[in-house]
Amino acid sequence: MDIYLSLLSGLVGTLIGGFITWLTTRYTLSRQFKEERNRIISQERRGELIALNSVEKEIGFNVFELCAIRDLMEANNIDFIDFKKTGSNHTLKNDKWNKHSDIIEMIDIDFLGRLQAFYWNLTQEITLQVANKERTNKLISDGFKIRDEIESYVEKYRRDG
Repeated sequence: MDIYLSLLSGLVGTLIGGFITWLTTRYTLSRQFKEERNRIISQERRGELIALNSVEKEIGFNVFELCAIRDLMEANNIDFIDFKKTGSNHTLKNDKWNKHSDIIEMIDIDFLGRLQAFYWNLTQEITLQVANKERTNKLISDGFKIRDEIESYVEKYRRDG
C-alpha cells in the first residue's frame, strides 16, 4: 500500500508540475508572440512613414524644379523646351518613388491613383527630356495637391498611432 501511495503522490506531483509548466509556457509564449507581432507592425509602420516622407520630399523638390522650368519658359516666352536639343538637362527625379512605390502601393490611401499618375507623367518628362508649359503647369498643380495629401495622411497616421 505504501508503494501505491508513493506512486500516486509522484503521479499527482508530476501532473500538477506539468500543468503549472504548461500554463507558464503558454502565458510566456503568448506574450512573446504578441510582442513580436507588435514589433513587426511597428517596423511596417516605420517603413511606410519613411516611404511616404521620402516621396513627399521628392515631390517638393520636383515641384520646385518644375516651377523653375515654367519660369524659364515664361522668361523666354516659349511654350516648349527640348532639353536634348539645348544640350542641357533638367534635374527632375523619381528615384525615391522607384525605391518606395511597392511599399506605398500596399498602403490603403485614397489618393494612390493620383500619386501614380503624377509619377507616370513625371517619368515621361524625365525620359523624353522635354517640357511644355501646359503639362508643366499641370504637374506643378498636381504635385502641390499630392504633397498636401501626403502631409495630411502622415499627420493622421502618426496621430492614430
